[in-house]
Amino acid sequence: MKLKEVDRTAMQAWSPAQNHPIYLATGTSAQQLDATFSTNASLEIFELDLSDPSLDMKSCATFSSSHRYHKLIWGPYKMDSKGDVSGVLIAGGENGNIILYDPSKIIAGDKEVVIAQNDKHTGPVRALDVNIFQTNLVASGANESEIYIWDLNNFATPMTPGAKTQPPEDISCIAWNRQVQHILASASPSGRATVWDLRKNEPIIKVSDHSNRMHCSGLAWHPDVATQMVLASEDDRLPVIQMWDLRFASSPLRVLENHARGILAIAWSMADPELLLSCGKDAKILCSNPNTGEVLYELPTNTQWCFDIQWCPRNPAVLSAASFDGRISVYSIMGGSTDGLRQKQVDKLSSSFGNLDPFGTGQPLPPLQIPQQTAQHSIVLPLKKPPKWIRRPVGASFSFGGKLVTFENVRMPSHQGAEQQQQQHHVFISQVVTEKEFLSRSDQLQQAVQSQGFINYCQKKIDASQTEFEKNVWSFLKVNFEDDSRGKYLELLGYRKEDLGKKMPENFMPPVPITSPIMNPLGDPQSQMLQQQPSAPVPLSSQSSFPQPHLPGGQPFHGVQQPLGQTGMPPSFSKPNIEGAPGAPIGNTFQHVQSLPTKKITKKPIPDEHLILKTTFEDLIQRCLSSATDPQTKRKLDDASKRLEFLYDKLREQTLSPTITSGLHNIARSIETRNYSEGLTMHTHIVSTSNFSETSAFMPVLKVVLTQANKLGV
Repeated sequence: MKLKEVDRTAMQAWSPAQNHPIYLATGTSAQQLDATFSTNASLEIFELDLSDPSLDMKSCATFSSSHRYHKLIWGPYKMDSKGDVSGVLIAGGENGNIILYDPSKIIAGDKEVVIAQNDKHTGPVRALDVNIFQTNLVASGANESEIYIWDLNNFATPMTPGAKTQPPEDISCIAWNRQVQHILASASPSGRATVWDLRKNEPIIKVSDHSNRMHCSGLAWHPDVATQMVLASEDDRLPVIQMWDLRFASSPLRVLENHARGILAIAWSMADPELLLSCGKDAKILCSNPNTGEVLYELPTNTQWCFDIQWCPRNPAVLSAASFDGRISVYSIMGGSTDGLRQKQVDKLSSSFGNLDPFGTGQPLPPLQIPQQTAQHSIVLPLKKPPKWIRRPVGASFSFGGKLVTFENVRMPSHQGAEQQQQQHHVFISQVVTEKEFLSRSDQLQQAVQSQGFINYCQKKIDASQTEFEKNVWSFLKVNFEDDSRGKYLELLGYRKEDLGKKMPENFMPPVPITSPIMNPLGDPQSQMLQQQPSAPVPLSSQSSFPQPHLPGGQPFHGVQQPLGQTGMPPSFSKPNIEGAPGAPIGNTFQHVQSLPTKKITKKPIPDEHLILKTTFEDLIQRCLSSATDPQTKRKLDDASKRLEFLYDKLREQTLSPTITSGLHNIARSIETRNYSEGLTMHTHIVSTSNFSETSAFMPVLKVVLTQANKLGV
């Protein structure tokens, strides 16, 4: 799919991957003329704005140059981490000169944009490449087998990789290895390629086609495999791309024969090694898989030849192609549409002649016959495989029980060599533990259930308790599984059988019911028995309890010592006592015993930082009581005032978590500002994020108070 285009007969260079936005630099091409036959030269920078639906690219800056260019590259030298416009534009000129430009100054409109230049080469500089490991190193190639290594920090004095190859020949291509920083390769139109080792300053291997028809027009290293590279042939008799492995340099590893005529340029994607671009004199731009030789995509181009093609470093799906018809087109391999010839270009060519016969006849030119697109270009097939940058390298999915299913696509080299890679599909199922402490507690509980060791389990929980409340909970649970659980429950509640026995008098007996006489008579057997036998003191069991009846007049009853007479009354009383509260039994006669002593319970004071909670809540309840007229509402508020004592006790003991106390203070502040809706929201947050056992005693009634305050508007 075509995205953008620039009407320029120029060499091209994309901005480095670190740069944003994306720019495309163009330099007027040497040995070519545009439709206007202009001999001027310029260096321009365009911005790639994909949000603009038009085909025209926005020109950011133009610099008039006195040079035309055979090669143009944009290196990231001295580019900052922010990715601002920077780096350096490196141009190879017609007269053996290499010029360094500052692209940021070109965009800014400065006149002094040349950083440095050197004309050490002999003849035009057709080959340039930047070392991706050391971006200050640039390799260049020209005529007479000249290869120079330039250090941009010391541009005046270049180095050589070794002695010139013999016989002398032109250097058409040069490329740094993508895996080993000191390896460099160069190629010539004769079909020979040389690999240089800069540590030794000498060539280490040479490869060539024995047919002598391999005229090298393109050279590229494999992005991942250090020993592999491809060479493209411009010769129409052998329009092929050869894939070489330096470990088996006697013959090409694979030959791609997809073009019908000579190949003019190639470009290997750094984002996906299975995408290799090539353009040729058959007016085709193909994207092939160099490992299989299959054509994955054919770009919908016109009938013009493309002499330069490049991938965009930042956007891996974007590429650009410069053609001999004076146009640079920007494409995306992620979609396809036909690219018909545009009448605008035809009109521009005709206007250069003024629509008249250029040979002086004065007659208008006949209409230009535009070649029609062939049928096979009317439908553009999509890319046959998903590019690497959109494929899923791995995947994962959770299952029940903490199971995790994952897959990964791993390429494993076969026995024949690293170039033949087999796709291995691995699926893994693993157990994921995210809360190890929780699983440990679960295992301990499961072991306790299986072994019936509940007492030891509860004891461990008691020993590990952090708060008194938690300790009490586990203590009560432990008692369920022990002998004499009832007595131990009393001990946990603060009562001991020994202490209760000491406090009871020795002659204490339980009360007995007595009736009164009144109720690139005793009639039942029990009453008769009481009349015949004298009663004896009965000791009070430690596990028994009785309600405490009252004598007439409201005095407590504690027991009976004297035997009953014939009438069922103690001898010391002969008349029934009819005094007392209305409805009290009449005629009962009792003897008083000393009542048990009571203990005075003292509570700790509420800490000063939490005293504001009690003051605020009690004040709000009083305001609500003053405004409430409904007796039912007043009963609710009275009950809330009593139940809030549970909160104050917890504040005294400091058993509430910091999250709950902080939330209560937030509620108090909302009460002070009378923003009860906010207080109810905070109340909901506390209840939903805290332990229910900590807040169940007081939070419901606090909600009642806030709701009534909001309703009454106090």
